Amino acid sequence: ELERLGVVVDRLDATHGNAATTEIHTIFHEFKNTLVQHIDQEEWDLFPLCIALEGALRGREVWKNLDVTSHIRFTSHGHVECESSLHLMMELLQDAISRSSDPDLAMINDRFNAMARDMVVHTAKEAELLLPAAIFSQERLISRRSIGHVQGISHQS
Repeated sequence: ELERLGVVVDRLDATHGNAATTEIHTIFHEFKNTLVQHIDQEEWDLFPLCIALEGALRGREVWKNLDVTSHIRFTSHGHVECESSLHLMMELLQDAISRSSDPDLAMINDRFNAMARDMVVHTAKEAELLLPAAIFSQERLISRRSIGHVQGISHQS
């Protein structure tokens, strides 16, 4: 979706070239890069870390004391940054729509609205399900280690 929409945003800026379309163009490409980085971070770092946490809790793998909370903070920051950029582009687009009847503007508006809805669902699922589960899992592993360490000390006494 980002690639196709990027072509239309590029064309819009090339044909209109006013302050609003140029700003939408600039913000869109920054947004696209940020969103791709965000998704890559989740897919390559956070989600595998969450799977490893579950494996460690079930005794299927050894936990390497990695800090899931730093990945969660980075992910949460990415959500805020992407949502902010998207809403700014939507505001700028409304201004452009009020001054032009270009059908590409309506199509871009539809795509931005669809992305905004998708981002709400994406963010909510992670915030309500995945991230609390990951934090809880890491805390359980830390607790197990602490209990094991204390029990190990008391057995040596």
